[in-house]
Amino acid sequence: MSAAAAVTSWTNGCWSPAATRVNDGGKDDVWVAVDEADVSGARGSDGVRPPLFQTYKVKGSILHPYRFLILARLIAIVAFFAWRVRHKNRDGAWLWTMSMAGDVWFGFSWVLNQLPKLNPIKRVADLAALADRQQHGTSSGELPGVDVFVTTVDPVDEPILYTVNSILSILAADYPVDRYACYLSDDGGTLVHYEAMVEVAKFAELWVPFCRKHCVEPRAPESYFAMKTQAYRGGVAGELMSDRRRVRREYEEFKVRIDSLFSTIRKRSDAYNRAKNGKDDGENATWMADGTHWPGTWFEPAENHRKGQHAGIVQDKYWVPADEEEEEICRGEDGGRPPAPPLLYRTFKVSGVLLHPYRLLTLVRLIAVVLFLAWRLKHRDSDAMWLWWISVAGDFWFGVTWLLNQASKLNPVKRVPDLSLLRRRFDDGGLPGIDVFINTVDPVDEPMLYTMNSVLSILATDYPAGRHAAYLSDDGASLAHYEGLIEAARFAALWVPFCRKHRVEPRAPESYFAAKAAPHAGPAPPEEFVGDRRLVRREYEEFKARLDALFTVIPQRSEASVGNANTKGAKATLMADGTPWAGTWTEPAENHKKGQHAGIVKVMLSHPGEEPQLGMPASSGHPLDFSAVDVRLPMLVYIAREKRPGYDHQKKAGAMNVMLRVSALLSNAPFVINFDGDHYINNSQAFRAALCFMLDRRHGDDTAFVQFPQRFDDVDPTDRYCNHNRVFFDATLLGLNGVQGPSYVGTGCMFRRVALYGADPPRWRPEDDDAKALGCPGRYGNSMPFINTIPAAASQERSIASLDETAAMAELEEVMACAYEDGTEWGDGVGWVYDIATEDVVTGFRLHRKGWRSMYCDMEPDAFRGTAPINLTERLYQILRWSGGSLEMFFSRNCPLLAGRRLRPMQRVAYTNMTAYPVSALFMVVYDLLPVIWLSHHHGEFHIQKPFPMYVAYLVAVIAMIEVIGLVEIRWAGLTLLDWWRNEQFYMIGATGVYPAAVLHIVLKRVLGLKGVRFKLTAKQLAGGARERFAELYDVHWSPLLAPTVVVMAVNVAAIGAAAGKAVVGGWTAAQLAGASAGLVFNVWVLVLLYPFALGIMGRWGKRPCALFALLVAACAAVAAGFVAVHAVLAAGSAAPSWLGWSRGATAILPSSWRLKRGF
Repeated sequence: MSAAAAVTSWTNGCWSPAATRVNDGGKDDVWVAVDEADVSGARGSDGVRPPLFQTYKVKGSILHPYRFLILARLIAIVAFFAWRVRHKNRDGAWLWTMSMAGDVWFGFSWVLNQLPKLNPIKRVADLAALADRQQHGTSSGELPGVDVFVTTVDPVDEPILYTVNSILSILAADYPVDRYACYLSDDGGTLVHYEAMVEVAKFAELWVPFCRKHCVEPRAPESYFAMKTQAYRGGVAGELMSDRRRVRREYEEFKVRIDSLFSTIRKRSDAYNRAKNGKDDGENATWMADGTHWPGTWFEPAENHRKGQHAGIVQDKYWVPADEEEEEICRGEDGGRPPAPPLLYRTFKVSGVLLHPYRLLTLVRLIAVVLFLAWRLKHRDSDAMWLWWISVAGDFWFGVTWLLNQASKLNPVKRVPDLSLLRRRFDDGGLPGIDVFINTVDPVDEPMLYTMNSVLSILATDYPAGRHAAYLSDDGASLAHYEGLIEAARFAALWVPFCRKHRVEPRAPESYFAAKAAPHAGPAPPEEFVGDRRLVRREYEEFKARLDALFTVIPQRSEASVGNANTKGAKATLMADGTPWAGTWTEPAENHKKGQHAGIVKVMLSHPGEEPQLGMPASSGHPLDFSAVDVRLPMLVYIAREKRPGYDHQKKAGAMNVMLRVSALLSNAPFVINFDGDHYINNSQAFRAALCFMLDRRHGDDTAFVQFPQRFDDVDPTDRYCNHNRVFFDATLLGLNGVQGPSYVGTGCMFRRVALYGADPPRWRPEDDDAKALGCPGRYGNSMPFINTIPAAASQERSIASLDETAAMAELEEVMACAYEDGTEWGDGVGWVYDIATEDVVTGFRLHRKGWRSMYCDMEPDAFRGTAPINLTERLYQILRWSGGSLEMFFSRNCPLLAGRRLRPMQRVAYTNMTAYPVSALFMVVYDLLPVIWLSHHHGEFHIQKPFPMYVAYLVAVIAMIEVIGLVEIRWAGLTLLDWWRNEQFYMIGATGVYPAAVLHIVLKRVLGLKGVRFKLTAKQLAGGARERFAELYDVHWSPLLAPTVVVMAVNVAAIGAAAGKAVVGGWTAAQLAGASAGLVFNVWVLVLLYPFALGIMGRWGKRPCALFALLVAACAAVAAGFVAVHAVLAAGSAAPSWLGWSRGATAILPSSWRLKRGF
């Protein structure tokens, strides 16, 4: 901010420069200026800039008598002491001594107290002089930055209302907002203080502008509203009373929320703890609103979570603006340049305090790994050279994969959208159109309630109703989905205006009504809001009942109609009007079953007009007042593409491409965003946030897609199976954000339509090649109406089709036909990519390979939320599809190593890591099953590498460094230790069972020509009560995928037990004992990493981790006892067989990677 801008914003504030000029001393009876030069400077008559404060002293008529009296009293005290010393009292010497010492101390303390007062000085700030100096516009006159520190400890002893008022008064201070910052230090580490600051930040958005507009004083709301009269110095006196009334009402609600924090947090924590611990007494943690542990002090103190012992907590400490040029543009200081639109997002990088050590540690570890590998090659000494070669190859691969994974995170970048600027620039009719795609298949595996909530949240999002449309693709062609969508469209007529009127969040009704608090930001009074909410909730419960009834109503309707008609043959599934459903029937029949049915497209809600349409006032038949609310609803379309035998329908990718063509004919928005059926909009500003990146003048035209992180509801509090995957979303994708952009992860992603059509980005596209690049019939199919929409999408225009024409409906059926894509580039160079399980990653890769960029957008609150599988088997199948699809991509023509020059080198490295990581499982399995070799070894000591002590030293060094690197990464990525630890554990679980299966799949596909990984729909659970919500977590669904990991656990348990048995039998040297101890560390480490898997296969017993511990100890003890018994029996008759001597070679159990992750 320039000096001129600073003074402009400040002097247009609420104080008057004339009123703040200090007076000279002539008008004061006590204080006078120190000297004439000071007075002259204050008046500005000495030809130099006036001082910023004036100095005054007490008049001599008062000061001199004051000093004389002090001197006289000092003389009197000294004379008094001298008299007392000459007249000592002999009768009570001890008492006289005490009184004398007291008098001396009293006199001395009086002198100490009086001396600082002999020259009193008063200094008065001259705010007008400060303003005058700012107007010079020099850098020396620029207002400096101010950091404000607020300290607190206990929210009870120091009432939290006082603390929040202190913060609000600081935020509303009359000082340039970009020149000061506020820091709250909570020395008690309480969650109450943290969530109170979240509420303060929200209320400050109303309180601070109110203070600035009306120049109110004081600016602590509690003190301001307690005053009987308020002096007014603003410029809009007529609005003060109404504004003050509304702000006061909001402040009262704010206080209620602050007061309820104690009970809200405790109830939330009790609910999570009950769900986690069941009926057993367990850890009573304090939980944050996002379902994670609070790292500070808990209500019920525990280790590392009590006063005097808890982790440090800081928000927004490690991210700083990326460069000065952007900073100047955002502040309007890039003078001398041609006028240009302001920036729609800000870029931040990790502070050098963390980033430089992070990069240095990565470099140091890389050097250590190279030295380690060189040392191993120089010392080719082992008891089994074939195993030595495997271990060296494994170490080399682990080092390569670690480097590939680490390299993409060396330049993490965070971009923050500026929503207020987007509103100012585009809300007057300039916002582009958006087509929203929702995918679903089965109304049971993907509960229909989730899908309808997704639709309702999209219809109610904070975006002009005439500028976005929703398309539901039902790939199962179920009549339940169709009629459920009819019910959703009816309920939306009530739900959407309610959301707009009261500005509620989130706008998926199931999540909204499940929240304990019901905040709103609408202008309606609280009592009206409460009444409206009660009515809408009642209607929603009826809506849910109608959805649930569809599964019985539809079969009953069909049975009754067919029975009455005495129809022979297959029983048709009938629609509400009595006509047969064109899709899948309840009882499958020819042309009416999954994989064989006609295409269906139904416009449930037509495209609204451009002008707002206000609703009806409250009446007896319509109790909600929508007279000031726009009640228009966006376009809503149901799609079920045609399916016929003999065609590969390409699962989700095929459905997405059909929606891309249908939406082009109906609305043709230049941007599209896709959701899975179980995801909903959690933050109604999400569409606008994505557009900030698409429309920005720097890289907007070259941005193909904006990816949001995946966040999930109803995941168990400890995230046993790493569903949140925060290491990937909050670390890896932020790292890619600093290169060419994040990868596409399948949902919650906004695309530029022409990028999906296969167009090149503007910087790689010749200026005269637009017509040639877009609109080739051989590329896009034979639908000329569809081809004609492509240029409009390329110019970010929108064309709305007329739905009354029969030809238009026939065209829609044509682009949904199975044969439409024959001989075209759909699924290859156009649309979503086919013939691979991970169509999302490959589609994003294809766009990056053509030179497009992507952006990563993380919002608060989360933009979107969904449902994740919390059952172990379902989660493993999900990982199998991802890992198998990644390998398919690596061993195909989409291999990142074969991409052209438009793919940046570091982006190539990242994609190589994302596609080749399952190969690590081959070496992991060898290491995990080493105890089998030990058990079958017939000789004495067995070393995989000699000299063994140096080998161990190298391992400890490279392992310790990666742990330190992980701790630094946790800091800048905002992760928790639990996030990092769950990622480590689930990588191990995948590496022992799922990744080997994925490697086997790719081998069978390449060698025997079999099909690749089969797409398996991930079943989701419908959340119930607290007891039912995590029921799937404890269900055991047996699958062959579980067997390899069970074997690994059994082998390592056997190794521990056999080693214990050998220790009982005896016969170890000190060196052998040391080697065996190191090996046992590895065995225990493997079991610790597989701990979530062990809980999962225990089913309901998994609720009691102590049972698992007891079981493992008992198993190890049983193996040890068996070992000892066999040894005793055999030793009684003859010498023990050689196979019992395996344990003397226990030093072999130390592999090259204790951590067992994608690196050393």
